[in-house]
Amino acid sequence: MAEDDGWDRPVAGVDVSDEGGPGVDQDFATFYDVEFPKVSRVVRSLVGRRDIAEEISQDAFIVAYDRWTRIRSYDRPGDFVRRVALNRAVSDFRRRGAERRAIERASRRGASHAEPRSPSTDEWLWREVRRLPDRQAQAIALTYAEDLSVTRVAEILGCSENTVKTHLTRARRRLAQVLQDVPELNDGERG
Repeated sequence: MAEDDGWDRPVAGVDVSDEGGPGVDQDFATFYDVEFPKVSRVVRSLVGRRDIAEEISQDAFIVAYDRWTRIRSYDRPGDFVRRVALNRAVSDFRRRGAERRAIERASRRGASHAEPRSPSTDEWLWREVRRLPDRQAQAIALTYAEDLSVTRVAEILGCSENTVKTHLTRARRRLAQVLQDVPELNDGERG
């Protein structure tokens, strides 16, 4: 039995299906219930933390809700939300990177001698994905975290299928190079 990691449920405390609430559109509530776990999963693969992924996803759905009268007629309104969420994830990643670098500079003055925790292979892999160029990371996340086809990834990212294939090839090549350079991942048994 698969472990319940909570991705199949909307965020606790967020109830968009309250039929009696002012201005809540039942079509949007259904859309949210279906799409939120998917969008959150792909954003989490890019940002690495569930809380941040949920916040970014919620922000993307707020944008969608504000424009719902227009985007509800799209063939795939979920793609609109994914694009907003991916763009916000990139912005968040850049901001957090700048914050992390500032903290590292400040902490060099009083370095800690604590031993870093060894990340699991999944944590390590997604951390490496987040180090890829933005579009490569987005293509990998949509392809593997959400199991989308190249065609769907191209539609969401607003580029050609060949461009997506190029992003995926370059990302896989880079990840393979990095994987070869990690001795603890190469010393274990291969299955």
